[in-house]
Amino acid sequence: MSKRYKELKMKIHGNKNRVSFYFKITIIFLLFFGNIFAKEKKEDADLDFKMNANKQEAFVGESILITFIFKHKLSLKIAEADFAPPTFAKFWIKPGKNVPNIIKEGYNIYTLNYLITPQVAGDIEIQPARMDIGLPKYKQKNTLRFERVKYKSLFSNPLKIKVKSLPENITLFGDYNISALIDKREIRANEPVNLTLKIEGIGNIDEIEDFVIKNENAEVFSDTPKRKNAFETDRNFSVMTQKFAFVSDRNFTIEPIFLKFFDSKTKKIKTISTKKIHITVKGSSSKKNALLYKENKREFYKERNFAFLALISIGSFFLGVAITLFWTKRKKRKKIFIDPQIEIKKSKNLKSLLQILLPYSGKSKEIDKIIKKIEENLYEAKNHKIDKKLLAKNFKKFVTMKEKEDILL
Repeated sequence: MSKRYKELKMKIHGNKNRVSFYFKITIIFLLFFGNIFAKEKKEDADLDFKMNANKQEAFVGESILITFIFKHKLSLKIAEADFAPPTFAKFWIKPGKNVPNIIKEGYNIYTLNYLITPQVAGDIEIQPARMDIGLPKYKQKNTLRFERVKYKSLFSNPLKIKVKSLPENITLFGDYNISALIDKREIRANEPVNLTLKIEGIGNIDEIEDFVIKNENAEVFSDTPKRKNAFETDRNFSVMTQKFAFVSDRNFTIEPIFLKFFDSKTKKIKTISTKKIHITVKGSSSKKNALLYKENKREFYKERNFAFLALISIGSFFLGVAITLFWTKRKKRKKIFIDPQIEIKKSKNLKSLLQILLPYSGKSKEIDKIIKKIEENLYEAKNHKIDKKLLAKNFKKFVTMKEKEDILL
């Protein structure tokens, strides 16, 4: 055997050993990471996260039930789970009832409901929700066993909702009833009559504006309406109550109060109203006697000396002006300071919060920014986060009020 042949044989044998070494390393690498990938794939198969809607089409103002379902195998241990809902831009949002978790077909199943109400028409896409999962991992070192948590994020599917517009000049959707109850129909002069207006039904009652009642023959006073919402399966049952007081020295009538909306059952415009209510005031003069009194009063003034009356009137006017100027200089106007921090905390919705902040517009850049965010939420269907507690806490920092800038009642 020649020397050249021996050298070539040794070289080939050496290359085989080297190839064999790299091949073994590659197999070990694939087995190691393949095992990791297989575990992760198994974990993914053991986890599921979905977002469902009870309808894909709705009118503006019509409630939609959104259900989030997260489930995992009973054999898969979870250290913690954090839920991050979508932003739900262009929707009113009401969290639903907590649904207890159940065990079914080897899975732990968790359900969370949201009731959302579209504010604008169009094709709207709801972005996926996120669930951050903490999975416990164990590591053995010598005789000690360590536990750590490995985090991974699950994303639900997106949803597309087609929102149809309401008929022109209609802003309310649902099914409602209206009633007006009074405490008495016959009173003495200037004794108040209390009326309670109640609207209840299925729909977003926050869309209903405060009622204003005017009466030519009575003074009318009202309080701030109270609104309550209750989650019923896939619907929002709402109740709104507003109280009024009527004061008069003569008979008067409370005219019907109307509510117009787009009926969710018939899909037509519907108008409901209260009944006309007549109030009798004891001892009040009739219309005929009142006209006779005015006529007699007019004849009385015709018979008087107009020059004398004019002189008395002019003298009284100047005397009144002098007394007013003197009193103004002697005594400052009584002021009742409204603590805006308390009012901010008590505000029940964005509209009432906006009314509280508007007097301070232009006095603070921070307040102006918050006012702008509230207006965008109300009128441009945006979803800025407004933290009332933080606003109330930092209000004095935002606005440095002088004595002349106090709000007067």
